[in-house]
Amino acid sequence: MTDAIPQPLAAVFLDAGDTLLAPTPSFEGRFIAVARAEGVELAEAAVAAAFAAAARRAVWPTDWTDPATQREFWCGHYTDILGELRYEGDRAALADRMFEAFSDPAAYKLFDDVRPALDALAGRGLKLGVISNFEPWLATVLELEGVDHLFAATAISGVLGVAKPEPGIFLWALQQAAVEAGSALHVGDHLDVDVSGARAVGMAGVLIDRYGRVPDPPPGVPRIESLAELVDLVEAGLPEAREAGPAEAREAGLPGAREAGLPGAREAGLPGAREAGLPGAREAGLPGAREARLPEAREAR
Repeated sequence: MTDAIPQPLAAVFLDAGDTLLAPTPSFEGRFIAVARAEGVELAEAAVAAAFAAAARRAVWPTDWTDPATQREFWCGHYTDILGELRYEGDRAALADRMFEAFSDPAAYKLFDDVRPALDALAGRGLKLGVISNFEPWLATVLELEGVDHLFAATAISGVLGVAKPEPGIFLWALQQAAVEAGSALHVGDHLDVDVSGARAVGMAGVLIDRYGRVPDPPPGVPRIESLAELVDLVEAGLPEAREAGPAEAREAGLPGAREAGLPGAREAGLPGAREAGLPGAREAGLPGAREARLPEAREAR
């Protein structure tokens, strides 16, 4: 597993949705809460199944920078989910309420393990960054969570006009952080978008699988279930740990995540678009929005 860590390692980049943060208390929970406020009772299992079915047939926008396109897509998507749930009321009106609720930056929170993991990685002298398929207001989420200052680069598809797995978004982040691809690691919850996308530009890729969706990844793909495990993985791959071995590594002050006091699963950070110096797609020399491809809803969120 330690062979997955570049040597030397200079930077760790992270996806946002389902890696650093998620709607609170969960996507299903928030969907149910909004429906309940409108007098509609829904079961969590039914919502999860309806969401999965709608996501499989969704046609994702190619331009994630246009607010009108975002609204049209998400309202249509929520209407589709309500159809799966056989809701007989005004689906369009309830879909509008869902859009407003899920577009509220205050609705998103960091996982508990994020902040301590970021502190541990930064304490090793590593640069941190974010590479995410998300609307521009991800910057506000990170600001509200008080972690926007922790990142050397924040690449948001809705700001740059290019999305993972396209090379442009990864290359932009590397350039902003002033690191080479061969000394960088990217962590995300999608095999194709995150792991394969990162590897295509020469970065290492690690799959984070918080919800057990990919229990058996392809050979050679490191899989973790929390960012505490990422810290263990990174520290085990550091030169001094390799040279010392497990017992000596502890004596040398190379603790694992648990020993470092990292808890179980929730909290993180990244800079706002303006503060991070994020230019427009044209200024960054990135491809146009039409070339970008967004995967599934949870990745975009």
